[in-house]
Amino acid sequence: MSAVKIELIDLEKDWKSQTELVAKTYSRGKDYILNNRKFFEWLFKNPFVKGENSFMVIKSKGKIISEMGLVPTRLKFFDKTIGNVNLVNLMALEKFRGKGTGFFLYKEAEKFGDICTNTGYGPLVVDFIENMGWVKMPNLNRFVIVLNAGKASRLAGKEVEAYRALERAEASGMGFVQVEGFGKEAGEFWERVKEKYPITIERSATYLNWRFSNHPVFDYKMFEVRNEDRVEAIVVLHFEEADGFKVARIVDFVSGDGAELFALEKAIEFCKGKGADLVDFFFSGDFHAGSLGKAGFVEAKREPFEAIPMLFSPIDRERKNINFAFKAVNRKLLDERVNNFDNWYITKADGDQDRPN
Repeated sequence: MSAVKIELIDLEKDWKSQTELVAKTYSRGKDYILNNRKFFEWLFKNPFVKGENSFMVIKSKGKIISEMGLVPTRLKFFDKTIGNVNLVNLMALEKFRGKGTGFFLYKEAEKFGDICTNTGYGPLVVDFIENMGWVKMPNLNRFVIVLNAGKASRLAGKEVEAYRALERAEASGMGFVQVEGFGKEAGEFWERVKEKYPITIERSATYLNWRFSNHPVFDYKMFEVRNEDRVEAIVVLHFEEADGFKVARIVDFVSGDGAELFALEKAIEFCKGKGADLVDFFFSGDFHAGSLGKAGFVEAKREPFEAIPMLFSPIDRERKNINFAFKAVNRKLLDERVNNFDNWYITKADGDQDRPN
Protein backbone atom coordinates (compact mmCIF):
# COMPACT_ATOMS: atom_id res chain seq x y z
CA MET A 1 0.00 0.00 0.00
CA SER A 2 1.22 3.52 -0.72
CA ALA A 3 0.47 6.79 1.01
CA VAL A 4 -0.92 5.04 4.10
CA LYS A 5 -2.32 7.51 6.61
CA ILE A 6 -2.42 6.37 10.22
CA GLU A 7 -4.43 8.41 12.70
CA LEU A 8 -5.90 8.07 16.16
CA ILE A 9 -9.55 7.10 16.24
CA ASP A 10 -12.06 9.93 16.58
CA LEU A 11 -14.51 8.29 18.94
CA GLU A 12 -17.40 10.54 17.98
CA LYS A 13 -16.97 10.21 14.22
CA ASP A 14 -15.48 6.72 13.91
CA TRP A 15 -17.26 4.62 16.54
CA LYS A 16 -19.85 3.21 14.14
CA SER A 17 -17.12 2.24 11.67
CA GLN A 18 -15.11 0.65 14.51
CA THR A 19 -18.04 -1.48 15.65
CA GLU A 20 -18.73 -2.58 12.07
CA LEU A 21 -15.11 -3.70 11.58
CA VAL A 22 -15.16 -5.66 14.85
CA ALA A 23 -18.45 -7.32 13.92
CA LYS A 24 -16.95 -8.49 10.61
CA THR A 25 -13.59 -9.52 12.04
CA TYR A 26 -14.24 -11.38 15.30
CA SER A 27 -16.11 -14.64 15.66
CA ARG A 28 -18.28 -13.12 18.40
CA GLY A 29 -19.21 -10.31 16.05
CA LYS A 30 -20.76 -7.15 17.41
CA ASP A 31 -20.91 -8.63 20.92
CA TYR A 32 -17.13 -8.78 21.25
CA ILE A 33 -15.86 -6.78 24.23
CA LEU A 34 -14.00 -4.28 22.04
CA ASN A 35 -17.39 -2.92 21.02
CA ASN A 36 -18.17 -2.06 24.62
CA ARG A 37 -17.61 1.71 24.64
CA LYS A 38 -16.82 1.87 28.37
CA PHE A 39 -14.25 -0.91 28.07
CA PHE A 40 -12.73 0.68 24.97
CA GLU A 41 -12.27 4.06 26.61
CA TRP A 42 -10.96 2.49 29.83
CA LEU A 43 -8.26 0.63 27.88
CA PHE A 44 -7.24 3.24 25.30
CA LYS A 45 -7.63 6.38 27.42
CA ASN A 46 -5.79 5.01 30.44
CA PRO A 47 -3.77 7.20 32.87
CA PHE A 48 -0.57 6.63 30.89
CA VAL A 49 -1.95 7.77 27.53
CA LYS A 50 -0.63 11.08 26.25
CA GLY A 51 -3.29 12.73 24.10
CA GLU A 52 -6.89 11.87 23.27
CA ASN A 53 -6.50 8.07 23.08
CA SER A 54 -4.08 5.37 21.93
CA PHE A 55 -6.07 3.51 19.25
CA MET A 56 -4.68 3.75 15.71
CA VAL A 57 -6.76 3.35 12.56
CA ILE A 58 -6.29 3.29 8.80
CA LYS A 59 -9.24 4.41 6.70
CA SER A 60 -10.39 4.12 3.14
CA LYS A 61 -13.22 6.34 1.90
CA GLY A 62 -13.90 7.44 5.47
CA LYS A 63 -14.30 3.89 6.83
CA ILE A 64 -11.85 2.04 9.08
CA ILE A 65 -10.20 -0.82 7.19
CA SER A 66 -7.47 -1.71 9.69
CA GLU A 67 -6.69 -0.82 13.28
CA MET A 68 -4.56 -1.58 16.31
CA GLY A 69 -4.65 -0.54 19.94
CA LEU A 70 -1.74 0.58 22.10
CA VAL A 71 -1.77 0.17 25.87
CA PRO A 72 1.00 2.34 27.33
CA THR A 73 2.34 1.67 30.83
CA ARG A 74 5.55 2.28 32.73
CA LEU A 75 8.08 -0.55 32.76
CA LYS A 76 10.50 -1.29 35.55
CA PHE A 77 13.64 -2.07 33.55
CA PHE A 78 16.44 -3.13 35.89
CA ASP A 79 17.54 0.11 37.59
CA LYS A 80 15.35 2.54 35.61
CA THR A 81 11.74 3.16 34.57
CA ILE A 82 10.98 3.39 30.86
CA GLY A 83 7.98 3.61 28.56
CA ASN A 84 6.31 0.39 27.49
CA VAL A 85 3.52 -0.01 24.96
CA ASN A 86 1.61 -3.27 24.64
CA LEU A 87 0.18 -3.87 21.18
CA VAL A 88 -3.34 -5.31 21.05
CA ASN A 89 -6.20 -5.95 18.65
CA LEU A 90 -4.53 -5.82 15.27
CA MET A 91 -7.44 -6.17 12.83
CA ALA A 92 -8.11 -5.64 9.14
CA LEU A 93 -11.05 -6.26 6.88
CA GLU A 94 -10.43 -9.46 4.96
CA LYS A 95 -9.86 -7.78 1.58
CA PHE A 96 -7.08 -5.64 3.08
CA ARG A 97 -5.17 -8.43 4.82
CA GLY A 98 -1.72 -9.08 3.45
CA LYS A 99 -1.61 -5.57 2.02
CA GLY A 100 0.83 -4.13 4.54
CA THR A 101 -1.52 -2.39 6.96
CA GLY A 102 -0.25 -4.46 9.89
CA PHE A 103 3.36 -3.62 9.04
CA PHE A 104 2.62 0.12 8.95
CA LEU A 105 0.68 0.01 12.22
CA TYR A 106 3.50 -1.85 13.96
CA LYS A 107 6.07 0.65 12.68
CA GLU A 108 3.94 3.54 13.92
CA ALA A 109 3.57 1.90 17.34
CA GLU A 110 7.34 2.00 17.81
CA LYS A 111 7.15 5.78 18.19
CA PHE A 112 5.21 5.48 21.44
CA GLY A 113 7.59 3.63 23.80
CA ASP A 114 11.13 2.53 24.59
CA ILE A 115 9.94 -1.07 24.39
CA CYS A 116 6.98 -2.63 22.60
CA THR A 117 5.47 -5.87 23.91
CA ASN A 118 2.85 -8.29 22.64
CA THR A 119 1.18 -11.22 24.41
CA GLY A 120 -1.14 -13.72 22.81
CA TYR A 121 -0.57 -12.51 19.26
CA GLY A 122 -2.21 -14.44 16.44
CA PRO A 123 -0.86 -16.24 13.36
CA LEU A 124 -1.22 -13.20 11.12
CA VAL A 125 1.36 -11.40 13.26
CA VAL A 126 3.86 -14.27 13.48
CA ASP A 127 4.66 -13.93 9.79
CA PHE A 128 6.22 -10.49 10.02
CA ILE A 129 7.29 -9.56 13.57
CA GLU A 130 10.57 -11.47 13.34
CA ASN A 131 11.49 -9.54 10.21
CA MET A 132 10.78 -6.30 12.10
CA GLY A 133 13.34 -7.00 14.81
CA TRP A 134 11.02 -8.46 17.43
CA VAL A 135 12.31 -11.15 19.80
CA LYS A 136 9.99 -14.12 20.25
CA MET A 137 10.30 -15.40 23.81
CA PRO A 138 9.13 -18.72 25.29
CA ASN A 139 5.41 -19.05 26.00
CA LEU A 140 4.18 -17.96 29.41
CA ASN A 141 4.25 -20.64 32.09
CA ARG A 142 0.91 -21.96 33.28
CA PHE A 143 0.54 -23.41 36.78
CA VAL A 144 -2.72 -25.11 37.77
CA ILE A 145 -4.24 -26.30 41.01
CA VAL A 146 -7.23 -28.66 40.92
CA LEU A 147 -9.87 -28.09 43.61
CA ASN A 148 -12.68 -30.27 42.23
CA ALA A 149 -11.15 -33.41 40.70
CA GLY A 150 -14.44 -34.60 39.18
CA LYS A 151 -15.16 -31.43 37.26
CA ALA A 152 -11.53 -30.85 36.30
CA SER A 153 -11.38 -34.40 34.93
CA ARG A 154 -14.45 -33.69 32.80
CA LEU A 155 -12.79 -30.55 31.51
CA ALA A 156 -9.58 -32.39 30.69
CA GLY A 157 -11.27 -35.47 29.25
CA LYS A 158 -9.00 -37.58 31.46
CA GLU A 159 -8.59 -38.18 35.17
CA VAL A 160 -6.80 -35.51 37.18
CA GLU A 161 -6.16 -35.50 40.90
CA ALA A 162 -7.02 -32.76 43.37
CA TYR A 163 -4.19 -30.75 44.80
CA ARG A 164 -2.11 -31.63 47.81
CA ALA A 165 -0.07 -28.94 49.53
CA LEU A 166 3.55 -29.96 50.13
CA GLU A 167 4.28 -27.40 52.80
CA ARG A 168 2.36 -25.00 55.02
CA ALA A 169 3.31 -21.37 55.55
CA GLU A 170 4.20 -19.80 58.86
CA ALA A 171 1.65 -17.01 59.28
CA SER A 172 3.82 -14.99 61.72
CA GLY A 173 1.24 -12.25 62.25
CA MET A 174 0.22 -11.87 58.61
CA GLY A 175 -3.36 -11.34 57.46
CA PHE A 176 -5.05 -11.80 54.07
CA VAL A 177 -7.26 -8.74 53.53
CA GLN A 178 -9.68 -8.12 50.66
CA VAL A 179 -9.52 -4.52 49.43
CA GLU A 180 -11.59 -2.30 47.13
CA GLY A 181 -8.59 -0.32 45.91
CA PHE A 182 -4.91 0.30 46.52
CA GLY A 183 -3.50 3.12 48.63
CA LYS A 184 -0.11 4.50 49.54
CA GLU A 185 0.80 1.36 51.53
CA ALA A 186 0.55 -0.69 48.33
CA GLY A 187 2.76 1.83 46.54
CA GLU A 188 5.30 1.69 49.35
CA PHE A 189 5.25 -2.11 49.20
CA TRP A 190 5.96 -2.03 45.47
CA GLU A 191 8.94 0.26 45.98
CA ARG A 192 10.34 -2.23 48.52
CA VAL A 193 9.77 -5.39 46.46
CA LYS A 194 10.33 -4.26 42.86
CA GLU A 195 14.02 -5.18 42.77
CA LYS A 196 12.90 -8.83 42.86
CA TYR A 197 11.52 -8.43 39.33
CA PRO A 198 14.17 -7.20 36.84
CA ILE A 199 11.74 -6.32 34.01
CA THR A 200 8.05 -5.86 34.73
CA ILE A 201 5.18 -3.39 34.77
CA GLU A 202 5.56 -0.70 37.43
CA ARG A 203 2.77 -1.59 39.86
CA SER A 204 2.16 1.85 41.26
CA ALA A 205 -1.14 2.55 43.02
CA THR A 206 -2.16 4.49 39.90
CA TYR A 207 -1.59 1.44 37.72
CA LEU A 208 -3.20 -1.06 40.13
CA ASN A 209 -6.32 1.03 40.62
CA TRP A 210 -6.75 1.67 36.90
CA ARG A 211 -6.12 -1.94 35.96
CA PHE A 212 -8.25 -3.65 38.61
CA SER A 213 -10.39 -1.55 40.93
CA ASN A 214 -11.62 0.81 38.19
CA HIS A 215 -12.30 -1.83 35.55
CA PRO A 216 -15.65 -1.07 33.85
CA VAL A 217 -16.59 -4.70 33.11
CA PHE A 218 -14.82 -7.22 35.35
CA ASP A 219 -15.22 -7.71 39.09
CA TYR A 220 -11.73 -8.43 40.32
CA LYS A 221 -11.13 -9.79 43.80
CA MET A 222 -8.15 -7.89 45.19
CA PHE A 223 -6.16 -8.81 48.28
CA GLU A 224 -3.25 -7.54 50.30
CA VAL A 225 -1.18 -9.63 52.67
CA ARG A 226 -0.56 -7.33 55.60
CA ASN A 227 1.66 -7.49 58.64
CA GLU A 228 0.13 -4.74 60.77
CA ASP A 229 -0.01 -1.71 58.41
CA ARG A 230 2.75 -2.99 56.12
CA VAL A 231 1.76 -4.67 52.83
CA GLU A 232 3.79 -7.81 52.06
CA ALA A 233 2.02 -9.16 48.94
CA ILE A 234 -0.74 -8.35 46.44
CA VAL A 235 -2.99 -10.97 44.82
CA VAL A 236 -5.66 -10.28 42.18
CA LEU A 237 -8.22 -12.94 41.18
CA HIS A 238 -10.77 -13.13 38.40
CA PHE A 239 -13.50 -15.79 38.25
CA GLU A 240 -14.95 -17.18 35.02
CA GLU A 241 -17.95 -19.49 34.64
CA ALA A 242 -18.99 -21.48 31.57
CA ASP A 243 -20.98 -24.67 30.93
CA GLY A 244 -21.30 -25.44 34.63
CA PHE A 245 -17.60 -24.96 35.41
CA LYS A 246 -16.10 -22.25 37.59
CA VAL A 247 -12.46 -21.28 37.17
CA ALA A 248 -10.39 -18.85 39.22
CA ARG A 249 -7.52 -17.04 37.51
CA ILE A 250 -4.67 -15.42 39.39
CA VAL A 251 -4.17 -12.48 37.05
CA ASP A 252 -1.57 -10.66 39.12
CA PHE A 253 0.66 -11.60 42.03
CA VAL A 254 3.64 -9.77 43.52
CA SER A 255 5.13 -10.67 46.86
CA GLY A 256 8.08 -10.44 49.17
CA ASP A 257 9.82 -13.79 49.64
CA GLY A 258 8.46 -14.34 53.14
CA ALA A 259 4.80 -13.87 52.15
CA GLU A 260 4.59 -15.89 48.91
CA LEU A 261 3.39 -19.22 50.31
CA PHE A 262 1.00 -17.61 52.80
CA ALA A 263 -0.55 -15.45 50.05
CA LEU A 264 -1.03 -18.46 47.76
CA GLU A 265 -2.54 -20.60 50.52
CA LYS A 266 -5.06 -17.91 51.40
CA ALA A 267 -5.91 -17.33 47.74
CA ILE A 268 -6.58 -21.06 47.34
CA GLU A 269 -8.82 -21.05 50.42
CA PHE A 270 -10.79 -18.11 49.03
CA CYS A 271 -11.22 -19.74 45.61
CA LYS A 272 -12.31 -23.02 47.19
CA GLY A 273 -14.84 -21.15 49.32
CA LYS A 274 -16.26 -19.55 46.17
CA GLY A 275 -16.77 -22.96 44.56
CA ALA A 276 -13.96 -22.79 42.00
CA ASP A 277 -13.13 -26.07 40.28
CA LEU A 278 -9.53 -25.06 39.61
CA VAL A 279 -7.14 -22.12 39.83
CA ASP A 280 -4.49 -21.19 37.28
CA PHE A 281 -1.74 -18.62 36.89
CA PHE A 282 0.14 -17.55 33.74
CA PHE A 283 3.49 -15.78 34.08
CA SER A 284 6.96 -15.55 32.56
CA GLY A 285 10.30 -16.42 34.10
CA ASP A 286 10.68 -18.65 37.14
CA PHE A 287 9.25 -16.22 39.70
CA HIS A 288 7.25 -17.79 42.55
CA ALA A 289 7.64 -21.30 41.06
CA GLY A 290 9.00 -22.75 44.31
CA SER A 291 6.13 -21.40 46.41
CA LEU A 292 3.56 -22.44 43.80
CA GLY A 293 4.85 -26.00 43.99
CA LYS A 294 4.77 -26.03 47.79
CA ALA A 295 1.18 -24.73 47.72
CA GLY A 296 0.09 -27.62 45.45
CA PHE A 297 0.20 -26.06 41.99
CA VAL A 298 1.58 -28.12 39.10
CA GLU A 299 2.91 -27.05 35.72
CA ALA A 300 0.13 -27.41 33.16
CA LYS A 301 2.52 -28.74 30.51
CA ARG A 302 2.57 -31.99 32.48
CA GLU A 303 0.08 -34.75 31.73
CA PRO A 304 -2.80 -34.91 32.38
CA PHE A 305 -3.03 -31.22 33.28
CA GLU A 306 -2.08 -30.03 29.80
CA ALA A 307 -5.53 -31.14 28.61
CA ILE A 308 -7.34 -28.61 30.84
CA PRO A 309 -8.48 -25.76 28.54
CA MET A 310 -6.87 -22.36 29.05
CA LEU A 311 -9.84 -20.39 27.67
CA PHE A 312 -13.25 -20.48 29.34
CA SER A 313 -15.23 -17.50 28.03
CA PRO A 314 -16.36 -19.49 26.10
CA ILE A 315 -14.48 -22.79 26.50
CA ASP A 316 -11.96 -23.18 23.70
CA ARG A 317 -9.79 -26.31 23.43
CA GLU A 318 -7.77 -25.18 20.41
CA ARG A 319 -5.44 -22.59 21.94
CA LYS A 320 -2.93 -24.14 24.31
CA ASN A 321 -0.65 -21.29 25.38
CA ILE A 322 0.00 -17.55 25.59
CA ASN A 323 2.97 -16.40 23.54
CA PHE A 324 5.11 -13.34 24.21
CA ALA A 325 7.40 -11.13 22.12
CA PHE A 326 9.05 -7.75 22.51
CA LYS A 327 11.05 -5.18 20.60
CA ALA A 328 13.55 -2.84 22.22
CA VAL A 329 12.88 0.27 20.16
CA ASN A 330 15.43 2.21 22.19
CA ARG A 331 18.58 0.44 21.01
CA LYS A 332 20.46 1.53 24.13
CA LEU A 333 18.43 -1.07 26.04
CA LEU A 334 19.76 -3.99 24.03
CA ASP A 335 22.07 -6.34 25.90
CA GLU A 336 22.05 -10.02 26.83
CA ARG A 337 19.91 -9.37 29.93
CA VAL A 338 16.83 -8.20 28.02
CA ASN A 339 16.79 -11.41 25.94
CA ASN A 340 16.75 -13.58 29.06
CA PHE A 341 13.21 -14.89 29.62
CA ASP A 342 13.90 -15.29 33.34
CA ASN A 343 14.39 -11.53 33.70
CA TRP A 344 10.85 -10.81 32.47
CA TYR A 345 7.85 -11.00 34.79
CA ILE A 346 4.72 -10.82 32.64
CA THR A 347 1.27 -11.95 33.82
CA LYS A 348 -2.12 -12.18 32.08
CA ALA A 349 -3.00 -8.70 33.32
CA ASP A 350 -0.01 -7.16 31.53
CA GLY A 351 -1.50 -7.78 28.06
CA ASP A 352 -4.98 -8.33 26.70
CA GLN A 353 -5.34 -12.01 27.60
CA ASP A 354 -7.53 -11.52 30.65
CA ARG A 355 -10.85 -11.09 28.85
CA PRO A 356 -13.38 -13.13 26.86
CA ASN A 357 -11.76 -14.88 23.91
